[in-house]
Amino acid sequence: MREAFIGHARPAALRAINNRPELEAFRSRRAGNIKPLREMVSAIGDCYGQVFTRLDCKAPLGADLISQVDMFAAEPHGRRIRLDSMPKPEKHRVHRWQILVAGAGQMGDGNLFGRSILADDRLSGKFLGPDTVALTFHEPGSDENLWASAFLNTPIGLRVVRSCAYGTSIPHLRLDLLAQLPIPLADAPTVARVAALVRTAAEQRDLYAVSLGAARRVIEALPAMQEALAMCRDRRARCVVWAGELRSLAAWNVASAGEALGYLRRSWSSVVTEQTVNDGIFFGNLRKRFPSSPGHGFELISQALREV
Repeated sequence: MREAFIGHARPAALRAINNRPELEAFRSRRAGNIKPLREMVSAIGDCYGQVFTRLDCKAPLGADLISQVDMFAAEPHGRRIRLDSMPKPEKHRVHRWQILVAGAGQMGDGNLFGRSILADDRLSGKFLGPDTVALTFHEPGSDENLWASAFLNTPIGLRVVRSCAYGTSIPHLRLDLLAQLPIPLADAPTVARVAALVRTAAEQRDLYAVSLGAARRVIEALPAMQEALAMCRDRRARCVVWAGELRSLAAWNVASAGEALGYLRRSWSSVVTEQTVNDGIFFGNLRKRFPSSPGHGFELISQALREV
């Protein structure tokens, strides 16, 4: 059970989760420059909550619909659907420098709910599903835009975004509370410096995706890979006669790639373990976690996102 003690209850949000101490501290401040989010943006969540039936189609036709999980991937790829699946497709299109907020999920440290990402070239032109809140700024790419992105990605920024939640099983965001979210602004040189760092990070993230794609194309152009890819594209029920060591009882681990895996093994003699140092493949041990204060332990990360 959680409790919150406040001086003046607002009828717009009477739950304890909507009255976080950090948020109330920002609202009660008299010194410093604080601007509500609604004064920075021209649109908040135009496609948020818009439920529609997805009509699948093949690439390159249609729209690349990304979920809130897809948009945090290093190489975002979603589901290819027909444009007429969405009543107003342009409301769902991602534009560079928008801030995309995961608007559905759970409150845990490793969950996406409330987290945000700055739209770069990897995401630009794709389309959003109904669980993502897109923030469009008056001046896309401005220092104020990038400063807000940096603030929303701080631990306090995440908490105040989550304080705009409603629902219990699968919380969502209230756009009216999100619009009131206070963004603290520093002096102009500090804002410019932070914005420059964020801009550089976005550009380097674009470069990473381009370079990774170029490296992959070199590998995929190899004759053996072309043959293997053709085998993987053959989507049909299949069985495989396996004469080697039985490493798993799950048929999927053997038959999912069809004959491609066996073909590559015959074409390439090297395996992953030969390219790694001794004990270079490690899955980790099961252990009990004992929390500690910063400076007295180490940071343990999981495959899910963790709050820093």
